[in-house]
Amino acid sequence: MMKKIYISLLFLSGFSGQVYSAEIDQATANRFISNFYQAIHKHDMTTVSKMMDDKVTIKIVLAETTPQQTFTLTKVDYLQQWKAIWRFASDEKYELKNVKVNTLNGLAVVSLQGKQNRVFFGKKTVQENDLNIMLNNDQNRLKIVAINSNTKLG
Repeated sequence: MMKKIYISLLFLSGFSGQVYSAEIDQATANRFISNFYQAIHKHDMTTVSKMMDDKVTIKIVLAETTPQQTFTLTKVDYLQQWKAIWRFASDEKYELKNVKVNTLNGLAVVSLQGKQNRVFFGKKTVQENDLNIMLNNDQNRLKIVAINSNTKLG
């Protein structure tokens, strides 16, 4: 499974026009992901945007739909989704667990489980995500170049 993810992520990175300058260590990748989710929690669109490559690819698979639905978003689409959530949701809580970092050819793939709880229009909602986030180190600046999410809505 991880080999398949690596191959697809490496394929995607070939189109990003990025050249890595240094290996990404586990502590740096963990800190970056933590900062990314802190920016989301603080509704800091500027920071979230700066942490993502302009050519990032976001793939979301809704796991419990029949037939299974897959969406591919651009950076602009992804940021717009967060703007809508921030505007209409309340009581947001984010939980990250089982964070693992693997490196390959200067890229880091951060695998994690994320849970988002919020209230939308008076109704409690839960979203669980199995995520693979690919990081690239371009000119000593980490950027997210791909996000793959297997999502369960509740």
